[in-house]
Amino acid sequence: MIFMRSAARAISLKSIIAWLPNECLYIILECLATPDLAAMCRTSRLLRNMGTQMLYRYVTICSEVQLERFLEGFWRGVAEKESPVRMIRLFVLEASAVRGHLIEAQGKKLTTILCNMSALEFIRLQPYSMDYSALFQKARFPALATFHGHLRTETAVAATDFLNRHSATLNSVTIINPYPIEFAPGLQRICLPGLRDVCTRPLLLELFDFNDVPLTKITFLTHASDADTSAASFANLRGVSTLQNVTVLSYGDRGQRLTLLHIIAANLPHVQNLTFTEMWRNRAPISHDDSNTIAAALEKFDALKVLEFRNAVGNPSDTVVRWGNACQSLQSIRLNGVTFERRETDWPVTKKRAVVNSDAEDHS
Repeated sequence: MIFMRSAARAISLKSIIAWLPNECLYIILECLATPDLAAMCRTSRLLRNMGTQMLYRYVTICSEVQLERFLEGFWRGVAEKESPVRMIRLFVLEASAVRGHLIEAQGKKLTTILCNMSALEFIRLQPYSMDYSALFQKARFPALATFHGHLRTETAVAATDFLNRHSATLNSVTIINPYPIEFAPGLQRICLPGLRDVCTRPLLLELFDFNDVPLTKITFLTHASDADTSAASFANLRGVSTLQNVTVLSYGDRGQRLTLLHIIAANLPHVQNLTFTEMWRNRAPISHDDSNTIAAALEKFDALKVLEFRNAVGNPSDTVVRWGNACQSLQSIRLNGVTFERRETDWPVTKKRAVVNSDAEDHS
């Protein structure tokens, strides 16, 4: 909309804002930092109604002080129809926000607030020590698409019921547990018809029903206690023809990584992208024997195009040629951030540097 100079002089700033289309105002508000957006919401009723939705769209709690203020601020009027709680689409509770256990009153407030987030699409609950039983039993999020959380023995039944309750909307699930876990016999399996992305430990695969699921990506978080990973856990993944990307974030030793590679090769020969990343300071060079072991596993893949190991090797060129000859479908090999690509007849020396994804390093 274009104003003549004379018209602009005659019209106040407030009137000009009222004349602008809402689409333009949304673009302007999206460019503001949180403090500026909060200040803008106090200038007029129009901007308050538009800006408040954006101000409370994403909520991340990183400290105990933030959690305390969140509970105090959102508890008042939580059940009201126009409560800001109903505008939250993304909620993240970091592990640093909870030290130990919440007191009973705090736990009840948090559960009540979460259960009233009717527009929630993404939720990540990091604190392992918290008891989420009440939330899993009561919560119903009509638009929930992504769930990240821990699974404990005592909450396994409630958690699986919660996930199955959102089977019509969930497409990305992360369920992890840093400790060994025992499940009650006859535990209901997690069935999500729209599931496309899973991040979990290998031993938790048996909880999922992957029949007729359009799964395209799976990430494994492996710990030292996963050393005895059994191929049986991967059996129900064999029929998932849509699975193309597999990533292994390892907190275990090198032998565990090689064992898991052979299991993946035997059960998922159709994957196209395979990445192994050692977490924390667990990285170690790939020895000549390990390189031969990896080459033997690569022979079992039918469609593998991209292979990545974030480890240094003694002689990268020889290793690349050995692996490329073992798997003829390979087109790209990345070693410690350096990318090698197949030519028509051979593999060239280093061609470019790959961008290392720092998000994987921060995964917990």
